[in-house]
Amino acid sequence: EQAPPDDGGPPRSADGFLLGDVLKADEAAVRGAEDVTALAIRAWDACYRDLAAELGERDLAGAVRTAVVRPAAPAEGEEAPGREAVAGGEELVEDDSSWKEEWKAAGGWWIERPRRRRAVVSCGVVPAPYATLSFDCSALLHATAEGLHLAAVGTPDSSGADAAGPPPPQSFALGGEVDGVAAAAAWIGEVPEGATVLLAAIGASARMALPALAEAGLGCPSVPPPPGYVAMAAVGRKGQPNWSSTHAAADIALATSFIRHVEGA
Repeated sequence: EQAPPDDGGPPRSADGFLLGDVLKADEAAVRGAEDVTALAIRAWDACYRDLAAELGERDLAGAVRTAVVRPAAPAEGEEAPGREAVAGGEELVEDDSSWKEEWKAAGGWWIERPRRRRAVVSCGVVPAPYATLSFDCSALLHATAEGLHLAAVGTPDSSGADAAGPPPPQSFALGGEVDGVAAAAAWIGEVPEGATVLLAAIGASARMALPALAEAGLGCPSVPPPPGYVAMAAVGRKGQPNWSSTHAAADIALATSFIRHVEGA
């Protein structure tokens, strides 16, 4: 609050503090400041959009808000919700209520959090070829043969109830009369952009199919692993390059990823 000067001197506050002379800003300086501010905001917006695209996160701001929210405090007399006692009761592990992703030790065991809404691919050749693709602790596909095994979850980029969902899980044999690689690429083409894809590739022929899968829209490596690595597992969003959850092994491979947003979940 400013009190008008009673002697024609510089303005003072209501408390009598000197406010200084009134200065008129140069119009060119004002426009320059506005232009710099607008440029900074545009640069920030561009970085935000690029980061959201790189992470495959449609609502990046919402994901950040969800990641940092704390679980509700327990009522008086109640035990803290979402905390589990582990070996000896000396260590406590928070539950999934905050959906915070972490890899930590609990009672001597290394665990992944959250334990729900997790897409998991397990495949191998020991004692015989097999693949299990699951989401949220429920199997989507189980197969006992070499080849390509695929499943998809969620349509985070869809809008409206009429939007097509992902195709049903399917296995594709390789080396037969039917071109399994082309059929798998066609299956990938039906998956909505941004949906999470689970891939198990088993056998020497499956190694050679990886370039076609990457070209069809998956972010799995397009280069096969070293010779002898015949069990390959990968999880990631369609359209997102360079999936980080990939694993190749000579016996058993495992890949897992937490899915924050799933239609209907």
